[in-house]
Amino acid sequence: MESERTPTPPAARAGSVFLRHYDRLTRIAYLVGPSGRAPQARLVRAHRDVQRALPWRSGRELTYPRLRRRVLRSAARRRLLPQPVLITWAWHTTVGGSAAHRTVADGLARLAPRARAAYVLVVVEGLTRADAVAAMRDLGWADADAAMTAAAGLVARLRDAHGLSGGHQRALLAEPPADPTVVRLRAPDPLGVRLLRAGRITLVAAALLLVAGLVASLPAGAPAQERPVVMRQAVPAVARVPAGAWTGTSEFTLAAWPSRGAKADDDTLVRAAAAAWQVGGAGDRAVTVTASAGAVTDPPVGAPALLFAGPVDGTTVVVLADSTRVATYTEREGAEPRLTVQPAPEHDEYATSALRLPAGEGKVRYLLAPWAAAPQTRALTGTGWRDLGVRDGLTEAVAIPAHERCWNGPLLRLRSTLVGQGLPYTLGDFGSAALAHLMYIPPGVPGPISRPHELDATGGPAAWSSLGCALADTRGRSPGSVTAWELWRGRLAQGTASLVCVRTAEPGSANQVSAVVVSGAPAVVATASGTRLCSRYAQDVVVAWWTRDTQGRWYHVAAGSHAVRRITVRTAAGTRQGPSPVVSGPFTRRPAGKVTVSATNDTGEPVPVLD
Repeated sequence: MESERTPTPPAARAGSVFLRHYDRLTRIAYLVGPSGRAPQARLVRAHRDVQRALPWRSGRELTYPRLRRRVLRSAARRRLLPQPVLITWAWHTTVGGSAAHRTVADGLARLAPRARAAYVLVVVEGLTRADAVAAMRDLGWADADAAMTAAAGLVARLRDAHGLSGGHQRALLAEPPADPTVVRLRAPDPLGVRLLRAGRITLVAAALLLVAGLVASLPAGAPAQERPVVMRQAVPAVARVPAGAWTGTSEFTLAAWPSRGAKADDDTLVRAAAAAWQVGGAGDRAVTVTASAGAVTDPPVGAPALLFAGPVDGTTVVVLADSTRVATYTEREGAEPRLTVQPAPEHDEYATSALRLPAGEGKVRYLLAPWAAAPQTRALTGTGWRDLGVRDGLTEAVAIPAHERCWNGPLLRLRSTLVGQGLPYTLGDFGSAALAHLMYIPPGVPGPISRPHELDATGGPAAWSSLGCALADTRGRSPGSVTAWELWRGRLAQGTASLVCVRTAEPGSANQVSAVVVSGAPAVVATASGTRLCSRYAQDVVVAWWTRDTQGRWYHVAAGSHAVRRITVRTAAGTRQGPSPVVSGPFTRRPAGKVTVSATNDTGEPVPVLD
């Protein structure tokens, strides 16, 4: 029993928090600290700020938020005199990054330290704006609101000017170029080598004195069990939300979901699930902890929300969530407990309408948001919707449609008086906890597109039904939304064809764009990632590809969206131009050499080409 265990000493608990979160804390210090210094100085200062945040004495229990607060205060502090960098046997710098990494870094460098802290709290740590402002006010920063406004401005500028969504920015800052614990070693300054050689004896003596001091600081008579080899962390508190609380909020996120399930009040079970997420263990039992779809198994940020706890088809299931991840804990008789961590859905009322729960071999159930109702399901290639029964927010079991290499659903259709003016909207199950909002844009839509249509729009089901094989690689990647934009529909040499631009937005990851030609079996003819193409920010696009007819003859096709007025194609065989589509050929064999495609829209501006 818990009461019979030897309590973990406060120093050990503090040390465990420090060790487990060291990477996250140094990242915070690195991003918030001064950016104009040499790379070595920035790295050293980040580590110093975190190490100095660890109190000398273990007073009250040291939690991650307290430690983060101390790191933020130190990192944002302006120092008149920079501290020296220790000369070592090799210089260390962060790993080089892409242009997108440099864009985010440059934007951060232009912010004041407290604005950088606000940005990090929201984008990197996943706090809400209100929680981030409260955290900065706890630091005594009177300008917390102004800092948050500046941070929000940077998020918007990176999104609008560079096509970097908030999730993409978060993903970039989770990679090695922004991680001060991942470094490159290069040749040091020769003078530094000589100084290091001359001072080696002094450094060794200082190290010996330090070790002696640490040994002397240990209590001589401390019993062995108070010097634990494995440091443990306190189990975090779990937030339980009352049933009607969501009716008083304007934010449709998982944090508004009520705690449901027959075992929502089972403290022992819920604590076991929270412990599995926090420290990878539930009491004295080992727990298999896994992550998928780009999530990490790090402990929850803040108190995780309890969404569900109860039996599901012979398995006891607990669902917890923090601001960016969903953790599903399962216990089954005769099997080791498991915890799976996956990305949480994006913070909008569509994506947060349902979560996927496993329901035995070949089946799933869906846990619905309190604002979602009238659930129905079908396969992607199906024709009729089937009503689903719901009990305590959990739908009846749904069979996963048979498929070989292609994705075939299931699809989940919902309604809500608070979402989409009460009209039905569709979510796609790609195998992760978060479902994807499926949308459609028909060809030839005049004027700017402010928002895609729902999948049920005229032409949507037919267009979507042919995309399953093109979306096979999306399974398990937890996309937040997938939009099928039918750019063009007409006739080619092999018959009737349509050109669909499929845009996939993934939480915490770069977006993915695929151009799919549907003429018989769909074929992906071009792809791109980290782009604004086929979004409301870049609605004009041309796609170019090679194709063959039934007689084996080659054609080059360039087709564009509604506003494209002129396309010019230059091949080794000559130049063709005209309105969309421009077809070059037939050729008995595919011409060698580069093909150049350019295009303009109805205002004469150049149009990007995806090929």
